[in-house]
Amino acid sequence: MFGNFGWDETPLGSDGLLAFNRLGEKLWSASGYEVADCYALNVENAANVYFYYYDSFRFIHLSNYAEVASYNVKGKDTIDQFVLVGNTILAVVDTHSVMQYEVRNRTLKPKGSVDFINGKGKRIKGTIYMRGENVYLITKDMVYWKGVQGFL
Repeated sequence: MFGNFGWDETPLGSDGLLAFNRLGEKLWSASGYEVADCYALNVENAANVYFYYYDSFRFIHLSNYAEVASYNVKGKDTIDQFVLVGNTILAVVDTHSVMQYEVRNRTLKPKGSVDFINGKGKRIKGTIYMRGENVYLITKDMVYWKGVQGFL
């Protein structure tokens, strides 16, 4: 992507993040953001997309390919994946922990860590995936799923 030795042609991924239609035609690119690496992406639906990127570490909300909001992210953690719950974001940080962020005044501020508890009151550990409005926690014996509506 950086072309340390130059390019004969501009590479497909030079904008860092792109959207295509079903025919493979480019609909949008993140050319104005200088995305070196997209750390986290959540496509809520065809119109709403959120992404968090290096090297500015901004959290961006797009609606119909136009920027709706840009958020500053406080704290030292790196967001790997996330879901939105009203004015709160649940995010996997540093690949293994879940952090709750409060959204206020175009800033995401860490509010505290999140633990997952089963029906017996026991803490659940496993691999976490966040997609759309869903959180999945996978252990060696079980797959847990929860939609974010009514989560917090």
